[in-house]
Amino acid sequence: MTSPQEIDSQLEREDILPYLNSIYDADLPESIIEQFRVAMMVLPITAHKYSMKDVRTLSTRRASEVTVRELGMIINVIFAVSFASMYGSLEEGIEKTIQFEKIKDEYNKATGAFERKIQNKRARLLKLSGVGESTAPFNGLHKSN
Repeated sequence: MTSPQEIDSQLEREDILPYLNSIYDADLPESIIEQFRVAMMVLPITAHKYSMKDVRTLSTRRASEVTVRELGMIINVIFAVSFASMYGSLEEGIEKTIQFEKIKDEYNKATGAFERKIQNKRARLLKLSGVGESTAPFNGLHKSN
């Protein structure tokens, strides 16, 4: 009999990590990397848990090379910083934020769909293993972050 922990480990290894490390499958504006760089410069280091090695790597990427995990990081950093720190005017801030909100919404839809797929697969694997429903809930994609 397979335990819920073994199933979760298998899902993470075979499905979740490959998904998080895959290139984000949508067009991102190159300006998103520059906005990330600006936001990182004003965001207090204590306000995030990202390693500087990851920040350095991401700050040198092209938008077309950003992974799913990295896009989540970019979104969190950009939305954690005030307009005044990021933009020269309110109008510019509103325009850029509308653009980034669209990206965030698309990202949330895509990762939500993937998470539902994993939850369904987990439930199937638990049932097939004879464990049935586990009392331990699926921790979601953010477990690995």
